[in-house]
Amino acid sequence: MKVIWQKLPATTSLLAARVVLEKLIEEMADAADDWRDRSHVSARLSFIERQLAIAARRDAIQATRPDGCWCLGTGGAMAVSLSPECLVYQETCSACEDGQEEEARRDALLPEFKIAAREMEMERAWRMSGIPPRFQWCRLETWPSAANAPHVMASLDTVRRSLFLHGPVGRGKTGLAVGYAWECLRRTEIRSLKFVDVPDMLAAFRDTYNHPSHADTPTEHDLIARYANAGLLVLDDLGAEQVKNSGWVEDRLYQVIGRRHANEMPTVITSNLSLQQLVDRVGERVVERIAEMVGPDGVINLDGLPNLREI
Repeated sequence: MKVIWQKLPATTSLLAARVVLEKLIEEMADAADDWRDRSHVSARLSFIERQLAIAARRDAIQATRPDGCWCLGTGGAMAVSLSPECLVYQETCSACEDGQEEEARRDALLPEFKIAAREMEMERAWRMSGIPPRFQWCRLETWPSAANAPHVMASLDTVRRSLFLHGPVGRGKTGLAVGYAWECLRRTEIRSLKFVDVPDMLAAFRDTYNHPSHADTPTEHDLIARYANAGLLVLDDLGAEQVKNSGWVEDRLYQVIGRRHANEMPTVITSNLSLQQLVDRVGERVVERIAEMVGPDGVINLDGLPNLREI
């Protein structure tokens, strides 16, 4: 059956298709005695007969339409995709009034489709970001220390820039980073977001050494590319990793942070340590790249704010 249907390309006229299908019915009926499953043949024949009936009704409608009209009075054929590659596409029939009306309706709905597409894109990026459930709903406006730190909130008003948030434990660094990431996703052209705890990221890099074939697992190169190429990357708790081989740690972090620095890609980093203190943990090369990425205005010290874990 598949071979037979392939003989009918999309451009085949209904009349030509009907001739081929009627011939097919005759061939199948003649061959039915050689088939063990005659009920299956009967079902296929019934399906073909229904398609011929639909074609006949279509021919009757088409006979009433203006010359050049192909829409059968629908105005056009809509195909909607909410992916970034194809936001909204709709072909309208220019040969009839129905098509002209449908084109006007499509143009009126286009802004709504764009909004819906962007919201779906944001939701998908947020869902796939790796943000832990505990922090999924963190927003800048609900950050507990917002009233106590207007200078911090002012620093975060400019989106799509790299930031380094540091301070003692419990100051809300992770929630603040997630809230800022939401604003970047909502207010800029950023389409992908990755959140990762730095010790977990380094552990994942090490784990790739346990899977030499990588048949069903990513390679270390794959993981580095995942974080290095994300539209926005949140590196949480830099400096909390247990350092046994500082050279190895520095090299892996440099491959992620250095590439993002070179490509001017926004990165948000949280740490309990200052940049100066991080030199001994992750190396001078990494710290220099971070400092250049964020600039002096992008280093935000949360020391002095209340410990939210004690409130």
